[in-house]
Amino acid sequence: MQHAKITRTQHPVGHGGFHSGLISTVEGSPDGVRSANERPVTSFSYVYDCGSERSDAFNSEMSLYRAACDGKTDVLFVSHLHADHINGIDRLQAMAPAKTVIVPYLDVVERLLFVLSDFERGTVSRSSLDYFESPVAWWVGRGAERVIFLQPGGPDDIPPPRGAEPDGPIDGPSAGRRIRLDDAPSKGSSANGDVARISLLAR
Repeated sequence: MQHAKITRTQHPVGHGGFHSGLISTVEGSPDGVRSANERPVTSFSYVYDCGSERSDAFNSEMSLYRAACDGKTDVLFVSHLHADHINGIDRLQAMAPAKTVIVPYLDVVERLLFVLSDFERGTVSRSSLDYFESPVAWWVGRGAERVIFLQPGGPDDIPPPRGAEPDGPIDGPSAGRRIRLDDAPSKGSSANGDVARISLLAR
């Protein structure tokens, strides 16, 4: 008998942010009784932010996370680019690498302001300069295979009312023809590479 097991951990790393989650499908006994011998069938692991100003606490928690997720991370979510939320990413990518990364989209002006802020605080690094030059290359150089940039919602991004019916399929039975893959517009490439952009609705 299979059932889901969900574990969420807010890691105690002091000033910073490091949250992880593990969702597993577990093979249990036929009678449904839980036991210590449950065998994971499939699992999905994620990390939300990855950094801390206390390296000792962070390194200890990262070791625990690596053991729990079996050395892999399916998705890394980054809420913002302050050092105490991202300075553990290199360690994560070395110990339990994430293949998909979801990160805020910054245009060239915002990236420049980010670097100038580091200059003002005296914390500018080669890493932040590389991120300014090409965010996609920065992530790919750390083992990511897919980078999804989220854009902030604008004033016209109104979420649908509660209880609204979902949109129907555009190629439903009443449609004149089905849409073929080769009819779809070609995917454009930005100056920073082939990335996906998603508008985050303001709620």
